[in-house]
Amino acid sequence: MTTSMLDGRGVSGKVNNFGLGLSAEVGKKFGLTKDFFVEPQAQLAYYWIKGKDFKDAEGNTKAQVFVKGGVKQQFAGKQKLYANSVQFKDELKGTSGYYGLGFEANPNKKVSLYGQLERENGKHYTKEIEVMLGLRCKF
Repeated sequence: MTTSMLDGRGVSGKVNNFGLGLSAEVGKKFGLTKDFFVEPQAQLAYYWIKGKDFKDAEGNTKAQVFVKGGVKQQFAGKQKLYANSVQFKDELKGTSGYYGLGFEANPNKKVSLYGQLERENGKHYTKEIEVMLGLRCKF
């Protein structure tokens, strides 16, 4: 891998690469008033890296595509909604899965384009396709 320091010196070296990850999150919503709440969360994460050498592309990567997915478990989720004095109740407890596809393209060293499509659905919840697009300019 090769990089440049702030003073212009070049630095290079070998990098070994492999990965394994595990993460667990827990949170609890506390209503303080009718319109204000606090939701503390804790996360436990672990990552292990070990593997073989690779050669750095030295900034020549023009595009990347990725696929993402996962599972969410909602342990609490009773909601009440009032519309025109009529009360609607909803129960969002349960498991849902999310999945998506994304990309990042680098037409030159100062411009990056990125985008992502994502959807989530489960027994009590469906999020229609969400589209995110962006442009990043480095100066």
